[in-house]
Parts: sequence; structure tokens; C-alpha cells
Amino acid sequence: MLLLPRRKVLTNSVLYRFSLNILLVFVLFLPTESLSARKRRTLSGPSGKEPVRLVEEVSLYLRQKGIANKISFGEKRDAGFSVDIFLKPSEDYLAKDITDGLKSMFGRSGANIQPAKNIGLPDGIECFEKHLIFIKRKKTGVLRFNRVYSGYVTIIIDDFGNSLNYFRLLEKIKEPVDCAVLPHLRYSKESAVKLNSMGFEVMLHCPMEPESIAIDAGKGVILSDMNEQEIRRTLEENLESVPFAAGINNHMGSKACMAKNLIRTVLKQTDEKGLFFADSLTSSSSVICQVAEEIGCPVIKRDIFLDNVKEDKAIRDAFENLIKLSKKKGRAVGIGHYREQTLKILISYLDVIKYNDLKIVPASEMVTIGDGY
Repeated sequence: MLLLPRRKVLTNSVLYRFSLNILLVFVLFLPTESLSARKRRTLSGPSGKEPVRLVEEVSLYLRQKGIANKISFGEKRDAGFSVDIFLKPSEDYLAKDITDGLKSMFGRSGANIQPAKNIGLPDGIECFEKHLIFIKRKKTGVLRFNRVYSGYVTIIIDDFGNSLNYFRLLEKIKEPVDCAVLPHLRYSKESAVKLNSMGFEVMLHCPMEPESIAIDAGKGVILSDMNEQEIRRTLEENLESVPFAAGINNHMGSKACMAKNLIRTVLKQTDEKGLFFADSLTSSSSVICQVAEEIGCPVIKRDIFLDNVKEDKAIRDAFENLIKLSKKKGRAVGIGHYREQTLKILISYLDVIKYNDLKIVPASEMVTIGDGY
């Protein structure tokens, strides 16, 4: 064994310690990576790989799933992309399958997957399921599922105000059905308040003069021989009798609805109050839609009476026709009445309407969909 002089060993020891101290100082003052930078690096996926164009991967995956015609891409250079997947309600099952597939695909490739909240959506599109964000090396993809419908349906139930007998049935209706309340009856105000508290859109079912003098249209009727002040006062009193009214439709009115001056007064007042009007179309000669277009008042008109014939089969046939019409035209308005028979059949058809990829919307929304009439 070779023995070195003691002085040489000492010198080496000093040099060793000096070098160690220099290294320690260097390490201590070396710029450190911030937490946010580390987080960004972690989200970027495996280091050393080129940025992956997620939009191409997603596009290929969705084409493989056979839904290329149901997607829309939006891309910003060097920022990322968004993909909207448009599914009908009956295709909701695809949403989970697609979500699971993309999670698996990006999870294997090192992407970070997060839920995305408060993402703006195009007007008229209802978003559902989860929003997801995929982050992979500075390339971010936002995935959104959106429902699209074959058509829209509005259902108005007339003649509330006489009783509270069937409110127990209304508790089974979770869709936005409109409820039209007659004015100045024993239960008019109570019905309107209760309906509003249950989440239903309330309407004034305004009595208007029928052609037959033998028919009593009820209290608060607007007559064709009234002057403008009388019409305005009557309509105002009717609205006071039915709180929370978002719109108006006519009760009877086959004669009044043909009188242009009368209708112009009614619709001007309706528009001034920020309400809409639904023409029950009790006469094929009604001028309500024509005048409403002239003055710019929001309006829709009835397509189908649901329970003119008080037989189960006839009412069910009417609902079937409502569905067919909505799928054909993209929209349809049906009017029924506050009767136990009608309400029970309505309840049984709510799921049928949705199964046909139709959406039930309140009348206030229907006036904004396509042409109002």
C-alpha cells in the first residue's frame, strides 16, 4: 500500500471541503422553478415530445365513432380548440361513451383532464353532461355536449280559476306547460299565485266576444262595441285579477278577433306591458297575427285543440298530431283545458314528446323560435 505524505493528505482534504462548499452555494442560488411553472409542465404531458394537435386526434376519434356530422370545431392558432358535439335527446347515451373514450385516450397519452365550468354556449343551444378540458403541452381542447331538437312544442291549458280540484295532477308535470287563468273568478288569483309558485308560466285567459249572442263569455269580456278607453280599462282589470301573467290568450272571441281596431288596442296594451299574445284561433278569420306583425307585438297562434272531443282516443290522437306537426314544421302549439281527463293524458305524453326529440317550451319562448305564427 502506497503511503502519501501527511501534508499531501491534508491539502487534498482542504480542497475537497472547498469544492463541496462552492457546489453547495451554487445549488442554493440556482434559479428554482416556480410552483405555477411546475404545474404547467405537469399539465403539458411527457417532456421531450412535440405538441400534439388534439383537434386532429379528437376529429379522428369522433369520425371513428360515426358522428362526424354531429360535431363542430373551433380552433385558435397556438391556443387550442373547442369541439361541440350536438346530440338529440334520444342520443344521450353517446355522451357517456364518447366522454369515457376520450378520457381514456388522452389519459394514456399524458394529457390532463379537468371539468370545465361556466363555458359560454351559442344562443339557443342547451348544454348537458360534463364540460371537459384536455390540456396537453400548451394545447387545450374544450369538449362540450349540446342538445339539439327535431322541433319545439308549446302546450297551453285553459280555463283555470273555477276550482283547485286538479292541482294534485299538476304536481306530476315537470315540463314548462303554460296555464291560462280566467279573470274575476273565485279562484283566479289563488290559482295564478299557486301556479307561479309551482314554476308554471301564467297567462291571462281573456274573455272576448263570441259570434253567438247566446254564449256567455264570462266576466271581464271585451266587446266589439267598446271604445278604446273601455277596452284598455277592461284588459287592465283582467290582468290585475290574474297576477304573474306573462302573456294573454283569448277565451272565445270569434267575433272580437275579427275587429281590427279592437285587436289593435288590445295588442298595443299587451306590447306596452311587455307581454306576448297567443291567438287561440277560435275563428279562421282572426286578424290577431296580422295586426301583431304590424305593431311588433310578440305573438303565436294555436295549431291544434287537444280536447275538443272529450274522449280518450280523440285526445291521444290530438297529441299524436301535435308531435307529427312539430317534427314536420319544427314547432307546434296545442291548447287543452283544465280537466282531469286532459291532464292525465298530458302527463302520459310528456315522455313520448321527449322521446321524439322534441322540446316542450313555454309560450314566451316559442314566440322567439322561428316565425311567431
